[in-house]
Amino acid sequence: ATNAGDLATAAVGQTNLGELVAMQGDLRGAVELLTPALRTLDSFGYRAGSAQASMHLGRARALLGDLGPGVQQVNSAIRLFSDAGIHMGALEAKGHLAEVLVLAGSLDEATRVLADARTMERALGDSPISSLLDRVEITALVASGDLDAARGLLDAALERARTSGAIFELFVLLALGSQMGGAVTDAERTSLSRALGIVSLDVLP
Repeated sequence: ATNAGDLATAAVGQTNLGELVAMQGDLRGAVELLTPALRTLDSFGYRAGSAQASMHLGRARALLGDLGPGVQQVNSAIRLFSDAGIHMGALEAKGHLAEVLVLAGSLDEATRVLADARTMERALGDSPISSLLDRVEITALVASGDLDAARGLLDAALERARTSGAIFELFVLLALGSQMGGAVTDAERTSLSRALGIVSLDVLP
């Protein structure tokens, strides 16, 4: 796309790659990809693409410790998705907003955002994003010290992640289960880690 002069499509590709790299745990590499991608997409007025890039860039920055600007970017993504009528995108962005708030220790705010996301989810129906919300909810319970409640949700969350093909969420849920001392097989977790190319897991409380 770059060689053809189609810079907008190239920026979409950079955004997709940035998302993958971020999920693998290379957050700085993700920022290096997503920052110019967002700038290019903004220059073309491509709101859906800008929302996607902003969501993943904000998430990566927040997980790197730059919480305020990161949260601001994820909130910007929520507004862009909502204004464009892309409700699943807005739901995913809310899930990631709750995710970074949990990991930053802002549990009350994270709980509020997650409740709002669950309301949206009920209107939109089950999707792979439901597994993101499951994972964030369990992470919040672990972070708050309510391990019994977290364990009570884990089996259903694992089943939904397997059924929907949400393999990153499945991998993190298995890691959470292992962290809580559950009967989680290391073989499955190791296999998923290799398949996903995980280099670092920055989403555990």
